[in-house]
Amino acid sequence: MSQAWAELIGESQQAMFFLSRRRRVRMVNASWEALTGLKSESVLQEYANPRKLEGPAAVRAVLQVMAPPKGVFRGRVMTVRRAIPPARLGPPWWEVTFIPLQNATQITGIIGLIHPIEKPKPDQPTKGISPNLINLRQGHIKQHSLDNLGLNDRQFAQAELASSLKTPLWIQGPQGIGKQTLARAIHHFGITTEQAFILIDTPALQPYLIRGLLFGHNGLADSPLVGTIYLREPALLAADLQAELVEWWITHPNPPRIINGSTTFENIIPSYRDAFQILQIDLPALSAHPQNLVAIWQRELQKFDKIESSPEVLQTITHYSWPNNLREMRAILAEIASHSQKPQVTFDDLPNHLKALSVSLQSSSNLPKPRPIQLDQILEQVEKRLIEQTLRKCRGDQTATAEALGIHRSRLLRRLQALGLTASQGD
Repeated sequence: MSQAWAELIGESQQAMFFLSRRRRVRMVNASWEALTGLKSESVLQEYANPRKLEGPAAVRAVLQVMAPPKGVFRGRVMTVRRAIPPARLGPPWWEVTFIPLQNATQITGIIGLIHPIEKPKPDQPTKGISPNLINLRQGHIKQHSLDNLGLNDRQFAQAELASSLKTPLWIQGPQGIGKQTLARAIHHFGITTEQAFILIDTPALQPYLIRGLLFGHNGLADSPLVGTIYLREPALLAADLQAELVEWWITHPNPPRIINGSTTFENIIPSYRDAFQILQIDLPALSAHPQNLVAIWQRELQKFDKIESSPEVLQTITHYSWPNNLREMRAILAEIASHSQKPQVTFDDLPNHLKALSVSLQSSSNLPKPRPIQLDQILEQVEKRLIEQTLRKCRGDQTATAEALGIHRSRLLRRLQALGLTASQGD
């Protein structure tokens, strides 16, 4: 870090810190010490990385808050809201802004700024939340993280934008590709994280039940506790209910965010698409990008404490069509993890239909290569057989044979000699 940056951080009245590109704490200022109640010596050279947190609990809690999200390493300035340590659930909050410093090729360091918001008021008692509820909620937030979804840069940027707003979002893609998982991650990642995520499974509910859930007595549409309503397959909603949702959205002063997850746009009325398709994220089928299948498999593998797969397994998954996409892949890995403690996935761990595909691939790759066609030999055999048959028909008469074949007798004699035939062979 340059001397100018060191002076800027050291003299700032705002709590600031500096991380190396490997997330190691290189500097904190006096305002940071006053805010956290820790001395700089307790965190310097430590890693602000959830996988490498060590030391006393108070230090680990603060380092957890200082850990930059993955989007920062893509060159983005990001602001996240995190509970004041040692609490795991806010309010009160710290807003932490991460500013990446980079040269032409890589991130060289990260500057962090901490801004306290919603400070607790001692004269107002706060309602306690049970540890079980806290742990459950933290588990949901950890499970549904944008950083763990394997999105490409475009999808990640779209999801970041959607999470920072309450604008309606449309997630389009085939069954099993992870539309609901992405919707939950956007909900937990952004401004709605303190409110409820509601799933309405349209294919499984009758229209009157959906209308009652949304607009009945104490309906979800008017609840201030609801942050996101996820509508699965809105194309199955009746046209009048689609129109009712549009009218509610337009007239409500502060509606919850609506996220639609669909495989098709058929039977969607135009006004519904106009109202709720303001932002759209497309999730293509796994088979659309077979070159990415190994990376996706390896990413999902780590969630089940598996390290690697045998070459035979990797060949099999890249040739499989994955009709149910990520849902099917996760189900297969969960089944493998339930009966195998080995760190490597091998042929014996695969379900029967993938074993059959693997055997088929191996057998087809081991087939002997076909011999090249020797055209000259084939033509020679045909010519020899034709001359033999004509000689036999003409009772060995070479002149009659040459006339029948349409060639001169001298040429017939040369061919008889070349093919090892005699006139007597026609008898």
